[in-house]
Amino acid sequence: EIMPSLVGSEMCIRDRICCVIEEVKDQSRDLLGIGLAVPGTVDTTSGRAIHYRHIRGWRDIALVEEISSRCKTPVCLENNVRTMALAERSFGQARATDDFVCLCIRSGIGTGIFVGGEIYRGGSGLAGEIGGWPCETAVDKTSTTLEETASLRSIFEQLAGAVKNGCVTSLKLVRNRVTLAALQSCLLYTSDAADDMQCV
Repeated sequence: EIMPSLVGSEMCIRDRICCVIEEVKDQSRDLLGIGLAVPGTVDTTSGRAIHYRHIRGWRDIALVEEISSRCKTPVCLENNVRTMALAERSFGQARATDDFVCLCIRSGIGTGIFVGGEIYRGGSGLAGEIGGWPCETAVDKTSTTLEETASLRSIFEQLAGAVKNGCVTSLKLVRNRVTLAALQSCLLYTSDAADDMQCV
């Protein structure tokens, strides 16, 4: 059972991974292996999740060792965006493409890179970790990072700030935050020229 006090923490997520594996596996057959796709920096050789800033305590976790021990099954670990790129290469639009980049924008920003038909991790395993790239804000040219400017989390924070500062909009805050559902509702019903935050 997942402790309520740990919701959103690395302990909660590790427990949830094992719960999901139990829920989806076919009890009539042996489980041959488990593939884990997790956000943030990973070391695929040691099987460790190195860091992800949006999960409390998600730092240097021996994920492969722990999950394989708990589930009694071999485990393979990879970054979630690289896994998306692998899936795109195997089953999607990139099946006939040797060189491409798969871009993922969520709480963070990352890419999965294919070069010559192979996933590219770079010498230090950090290829595709572009969220920390330096950039400037469009309005006041403040120095920041790509993730702090263009991730969904950042965009939602910017939208919430605009609403709190009196921007005329049909967008509603939920507990002082913009939610994906609220944004989708706004996009569906916003056509009024008086709305300062129209998306076209």
